[in-house]
Amino acid sequence: MVSVHPVITEVKLGIAGTVQQSNASLAVALVQEHLKRLDFPILSITPTTLPPNIIMALENARWPGRCETRMEKDVTWYCDGAHTAESIAAATQWYSTMYASRDPCAL
Repeated sequence: MVSVHPVITEVKLGIAGTVQQSNASLAVALVQEHLKRLDFPILSITPTTLPPNIIMALENARWPGRCETRMEKDVTWYCDGAHTAESIAAATQWYSTMYASRDPCAL
C-alpha cells in the first residue's frame, strides 16, 4: 500500500472519488520507479513535491464509467462500473458524497 502523496490531496484529480488519491499516489510511485529503472533522470518527485507535468497529467486523467457524472438535460447520472467488493465500496463512498452535497429539499 502506498500512502497518499500530500500534494495529491491538493490536486483536483481528473477522476472523482477519494480512492483516486491512493490510485494517483501509486501511479506517481510507479512512474518514479519506472524512470529510475530506465536510467532516466528522476523527475522532481519528493515526499513533498511533484513536478507540474505530473500534476497536469493527474488533473487530465479520464476513465469513462469510473466515478463519472454525466448531465443530460435536467437529469444527472452518476456512473460507475464497479465490479469487485473494493470498487463497489469505493463507488458507494463516492456516490454518497455526491448525494450528501445535494439539497434534500430539492429532491
